[in-house]
Amino acid sequence: MKIEKVKEIMDSPANIEVLYRSHPVWIDAIDTGAQMVKIKILESKEKKYVPVEDLIDTGKVINIKR
Repeated sequence: MKIEKVKEIMDSPANIEVLYRSHPVWIDAIDTGAQMVKIKILESKEKKYVPVEDLIDTGKVINIKR
């Protein structure tokens, strides 16, 4: 995924499904200089920084518990 798309998803009023290694995630923050994104893996609640290109936008609107 690209940084611009991550920003669009974060600004969206809808909850757009984003995956990291096949796991649904919540995007907490963006580091545009490093091209990294702080995520929370929804299944485990684990937080980590990952490269933005490792995220996948499924385009689905979902109901999630953060």
